[in-house]
This record gives sequence, structure tokens and C-alpha cells, in this order.
Amino acid sequence: MDDDRIHRAISDDGTEIAARVQGEGPPLVCLHAGLGDGEVDWQAAVPWLRDRFTCHLMSYRGRGLSASNPDRSPNRLVQDVVAYAEILGGPLGLVGPSGGGMFVLAAAARTSVVSAVAVYEPIVFEVLSEDEGAGFQRALEHMAGLSGEGRLVEAARDWIGFFAADHEMVALSASGYFEESAPYVPVLLEEIEHALASKEPGPTDPSILSEIAAPVLILQGSRSTLDWYRDGVRHVADHVPETTVRELPGSGHFGVWVEPRKVAHELTRFFQAVPAFT
Repeated sequence: MDDDRIHRAISDDGTEIAARVQGEGPPLVCLHAGLGDGEVDWQAAVPWLRDRFTCHLMSYRGRGLSASNPDRSPNRLVQDVVAYAEILGGPLGLVGPSGGGMFVLAAAARTSVVSAVAVYEPIVFEVLSEDEGAGFQRALEHMAGLSGEGRLVEAARDWIGFFAADHEMVALSASGYFEESAPYVPVLLEEIEHALASKEPGPTDPSILSEIAAPVLILQGSRSTLDWYRDGVRHVADHVPETTVRELPGSGHFGVWVEPRKVAHELTRFFQAVPAFT
């Protein structure tokens, strides 16, 4: 990327959280998905956003420009987003696809500086079915096995294969996404281990979603492959007080990466309609 601005914040346990900053306009904090970092996951979409927004391509602990910390519990990752948002101050928007979606939703429930939130098919474990849960577990075990052998690129490709449609796998492979995200495979495995061990309500627990005061846009792809995504969209829409759901025709779960112009158009339309951003 051609912009060297970097913004930093300190999470509540002293971990430095950082983002590369692109563009001019109202601030959008753009969080990555489960595998990747802020720059890797948003590099395709930022060119369509930076003329209208200041895009903070944030990575939580252990990713991108942010410092690492052995505590990778879900609540810590949410707090990383809250700390970064609050150092900026409001009004601002939060954006997150897939696994990042659940963390920005929980962060929006914890701070008043967020004026609007957009998520793309957020991961919602509360609605994971038995059959798809078994597939998730097999994918997790296979990724862990490949990681243990040091085959990180293969592990990244295999993991994403559980979530992505065939046409998305082709596009992600051509873009070099698996090579760029491969170093984060061990980090993701630790995060999932911490999440499974946590006794706290998850980021998309109804009790948390009901506390979100900001309007929320939920994007979903018409070609997404898992019922889990659609069930997750309904779960969020049912429990967040103010939501708008929009379907992107022809897109799958990885729309931010594969259909960036289309996603950016929807984000721009939503955020520019929020009074705080006008």
C-alpha cells in the first residue's frame, strides 16, 4: 500500500494495537477475518473506499502491525477493537467480515464512540448446526495437522476451503491470499483454543447483541455455501435493535476479497446515510 500512516492504541492489558491508515474522510475501522490481518484482508477493497473514508486497517493482537500477547481469548480480542476505537474517538464506523464481524459487533456493544457498524456474514457459533459443526471440527483438525508439519500455506488453503465457494478459491489462490495469510495459521489455532476454553458469553451472545445502540448493516452473499452464514445473519438481525440486511447477488462468503467494488458500494451507501457521517 502507498500510505505510510500508522495509528496505534494500547489495549487494556498493555498490548499495542496498530493499524495502517488509508484515505481521507470519516473514520472506518476495518477489522480482518479469522485468517489474515487488516492489510491482507482489506487491500482489495480499500481503493474503492479511501476517497470517501479514512480507513484504519486494524489488526488485533498477534496480527499485522499489532504486538503479540499469549492471552488470545475472545474478550481480549474484542477489547483490542474497543481500545482502538476509543483512542480515535467518535463518531466512527466499524466494519468486519466473517470472524471479524463477531468482534466488531461485540465491540459496538461496549463503547459509545461507534456510530454505525457493517458486517459481512459474521460467524455466529450459537447457530452452528451439528452437521456443519462436524465439518468445522474436521477442518480445524486438518489445519492443525498441516500446521504441525510446517505446511502453513496448505493449512491456510485447506481451512479456507471449508468456508469458500469454488470460484472464490480460484480468486483467492490467484491473489496470493493463502501465502499472505499462512503465517497466521498458528495464531488462529491458539485463538480457537482460547475460545473453546472460555466460560464467558461469546461475542454474538444475544445478551451482547441486544446492547448495540448503533445501526448495523448485515451483508450476505447469494452464492455463499453454508447454511451457517444465513442462520448467523438471521441471529444478528433478530437480536440487534436496528439492522438492515442486504444480499449481494453473485457473491459468496469472501465478497470483501473477491467482489471488493460491490462490497465497497454497499458500505459507502450505508455509512453515508448515517447522520454522524454527513
